[in-house]
Amino acid sequence: MLYGCGLRLAELEGLNLQDFDWRERWIRVRGKGRKEREVPFGGKAAEASRGISKSAKALPPSHEEPALLLHHWGGKLRRLTARSIERIIKRYAMALSGDSSMHPHTLQHAFATFAG
Repeated sequence: MLYGCGLRLAELEGLNLQDFDWRERWIRVRGKGRKEREVPFGGKAAEASRGISKSAKALPPSHEEPALLLHHWGGKLRRLTARSIERIIKRYAMALSGDSSMHPHTLQHAFATFAG
């Protein structure tokens, strides 16, 4: 989502399952200054998001967190924080390429360079 849609880290962190229009392939994104915008998403982002969405449907009915990205903490499912997302990106970048300088903004910048 960071690379494929050019989202900011905070925008990714704030995504909820109901923000997706799967048929039209649009995401409602809340950005800086509480502004909302619609962002198109492509096949790879759809594939990844659908997998997350299917997993979310398997959650117990008592689950109330609407977030797209979740983790277990303190015995509960909670929204993944921006810091946690950043750590995940750094971990995978290091494992795949040995590059410890990768961060979320790098992916957003790469999207802007590629799309522009």
